[in-house]
Amino acid sequence: MPDIPAFAVLNTSAELAKKHNHKGLVAYVNGVLRNYSRKNQIQTATPIITSEQSTKELSVSYSIPEWLIKRWLQNYGQQEMLVLLNYFNKQPDIVLRTNRQLNSTAVLADLLQSKNIATRTVIYCQIAWLLKPILQIRRTNEGPLEVVLRICLVTAKFILLQDEPSAFAAHVLSPEPGDLVVDLCAAPGNKTLYLAELMQNQGHILAIDKNKKGLNT
Repeated sequence: MPDIPAFAVLNTSAELAKKHNHKGLVAYVNGVLRNYSRKNQIQTATPIITSEQSTKELSVSYSIPEWLIKRWLQNYGQQEMLVLLNYFNKQPDIVLRTNRQLNSTAVLADLLQSKNIATRTVIYCQIAWLLKPILQIRRTNEGPLEVVLRICLVTAKFILLQDEPSAFAAHVLSPEPGDLVVDLCAAPGNKTLYLAELMQNQGHILAIDKNKKGLNT
C-alpha cells in the first residue's frame, strides 16, 4: 500500500499488536517498523486522478467518505475538490506552541535550531512554530519524533504539540482577561490551555467534550 504514510502504518500496527497481544510485542513491532522506516525513506504515492473517475472511486483512492466528496464537488467544483483531496492526504506537519507566560518563542527557536530541526512560523498564529513533516526532519539515533517530544517534555518545558487549526481557533476568538469562555470541543485540552494563556489566567473557562476518552487525557 504505497499510498499509506509511514506514520499511519506505525500507529495502526502498534494498535493491532496492543489489541491482540501483550505490551512486549507492541514495543517489538514498533521498534522493527521504526528501524525500517529510518533505514528506508518511504515514499508515498499520490493517487492518479482522471476526469472519468467516479466519486465512489475517488472515495476509495483517497479514503474519504463519498458523501463529503460529492459535497465538495457540488459546492466548489472539480478543481477545488481535487485540491482538497490531495490536501487531506498529505502527511501532517508538527506544530509547537510556546506558553509565553512561562517561556518565549525565541528560546524555542534557538533550541530547535541547535537540534538541526528546520522551522517556520505558523501563518495565522505567530506564537507557534511549524516543523516539516516527520520524515523530512533530519534523522537522529532517537528518531525525529522522539527528539521533538523530548524537547517538549524535558529540555524546553512549557511547550505543547498543537494542531494549527486548534491554535487558530483560540487566536481568532481573542478572549480578554476576566471573560467567561465555553469550549464545547475541548479534548484533549490544548485549545483550552491556549485560551487560558490568552486570558492571562484570569476568568473562567468551561471545557466540555462529548468524547469521555478524550477528556481522560
